[in-house]
Amino acid sequence: LRDAAGRSAVVEGVDVLVEAGEAVLRFPAKKIPTDEALVLRGAAVDEAGKPIQGAKFTAAFFRGRGANMSRLEATTDAHGKFELRDVLLPQSLFQPDSRIQMLAVKSGFHGGETEKLSPLDFKQAGSGDFGTVVLKPGSSLRGKVVDEKGRPVHGALVTNMTNYFLYSNLACRTDAKGQFVMPDLTLGLQAIS
Repeated sequence: LRDAAGRSAVVEGVDVLVEAGEAVLRFPAKKIPTDEALVLRGAAVDEAGKPIQGAKFTAAFFRGRGANMSRLEATTDAHGKFELRDVLLPQSLFQPDSRIQMLAVKSGFHGGETEKLSPLDFKQAGSGDFGTVVLKPGSSLRGKVVDEKGRPVHGALVTNMTNYFLYSNLACRTDAKGQFVMPDLTLGLQAIS
């Protein structure tokens, strides 16, 4: 392909047509195999065992020593349950050292994590059940960011690095007085950046 400015690009594996001065790329589509679509389930309850509606579960993928969050998300219903249907995972995840974990967050509670499960087990069963996560009331961490002269720093980004996947949604900025409040944390040591 070459544009009006003379820039060019090589595109392989597609049909290129020029219609009304525009390039139309036609990519060959392959049918997605439905026999590998999975169902993922889980639930969230409070300490008393009462279902928690509106808890957001996000999948995290682990392979070897690496890990990354996904955009694979679900929210619990009135019964505290979620179900993700027709989940298609990349073939690279079906390895012996791969694991999937669901991270649960809900305002007013500190986050929770499921056990890490094997995608190979999901593939064999056609579904994966992450069980029930018990969410406990969260605590707030308050702090102040100052410069080397003790003056408040406005707009500093405060990130919780204790468990980046679980707490990444809690990043906040300092106010004009350099103060911040980070809610929904578990009591204990916190690593803050």
